Amino acid sequence: MSERVTGAFPGGPRKRVTGKVRSGPPRLARVEEIEERRATRSSHRRRRRRVKRAVYGLVVSLVVGGGVGVWLGLRSRATLEEVRQEMAASKRASASDLLGLGDVDLSGEINRTLLELWRMEDVEYLRNRR
Repeated sequence: MSERVTGAFPGGPRKRVTGKVRSGPPRLARVEEIEERRATRSSHRRRRRRVKRAVYGLVVSLVVGGGVGVWLGLRSRATLEEVRQEMAASKRASASDLLGLGDVDLSGEINRTLLELWRMEDVEYLRNRR
């Protein structure tokens, strides 16, 4: 048991430089230096986390946007002729809905209305002539 224990203990402190190579006494860090290093590390850590969150947000938004675009693109597989027919049908439906005509022939109703307006103008002209 008179032998001296050398080396490092498992989990214990380790020397950076052996005693024979060291030129001066060991230097201990001052409290200000320790606090400065700690503040620098924490600010770097916060910055890295912020950048990581921004990158994750960008990636997620791109993936969601791409998924929605693909879904809408696959959902609307119509030829040009089908689109034209749908537009024409919607125009007819909206015009007859605005006039409250339902499925009535629109051109016939327009002609009837114009004839009625012309008759009213003729009547007013005759009335004002006397």
